[in-house]
Amino acid sequence: MIDTTYFSRLCYEAAVNKTEKDGGINTMGEKTLHQVLKRYYAPDETRHEQPVGRHIADILLEDEIIEVQTAGLYPLKAKIADYLLHTDYRVTVVHPILERKWICWIDPESGSISKRTRSPKKARLIDEMDELVYFLDFLQNDRLRFVFPRLEVQDYRLLNGYGADRKRRSTRYERIPLALLGENILDCRADFAACVPADLEDPFTARDFASAARMASRPSYAAIKVLCAAGVLAAGEKAGRSQTWYKC
Repeated sequence: MIDTTYFSRLCYEAAVNKTEKDGGINTMGEKTLHQVLKRYYAPDETRHEQPVGRHIADILLEDEIIEVQTAGLYPLKAKIADYLLHTDYRVTVVHPILERKWICWIDPESGSISKRTRSPKKARLIDEMDELVYFLDFLQNDRLRFVFPRLEVQDYRLLNGYGADRKRRSTRYERIPLALLGENILDCRADFAACVPADLEDPFTARDFASAARMASRPSYAAIKVLCAAGVLAAGEKAGRSQTWYKC
């Protein structure tokens, strides 16, 4: 059960605390989004940053380790493998989906901040399959689950990139969470099966999958690989030069 009111309060408290400490957004210390997510999934802060073997877990509960990763999941690959192979803890990876995003631009010379604009991009759960390729060997492990809080956030970016507007390949300065919109969980085979486009007919090619899921070609191959590892898709025969798959 998600608690949007509690999450909003944590966002407010984090923003007030950051303003009181350093006058606003900064690049030092723990980022606001990571901090808010840790407090949301473990209000007892004595559970934060606890040693587990040779690692420091973001959150350590009685029988569960929670790792919060707001960027790509590759840095967690070895850590999650160690937890699953060398401990008996249940392991949860929390990775936010930025469903609604606003952008503010900071001029690094004057320090001025533009009015926020709405990003046209809207992340979806199927788009996160690309990040799960680092855990293929463990996707059917019943001690591993992935939690994807769907968020509204505000990005502050520096005008230090390329092009006339200095926005191309610019640097993200800070990401501030604004609201919790929902939550997706991948905890069992049925959860992964629900990610397969409903109107996809067997057998299908990668191009068929990409079209049904409204994805580009490269991430569609990653999604198929993940769903095969999760046991919900399997490779079929070739149709000409194209590999086919079917739903299990």
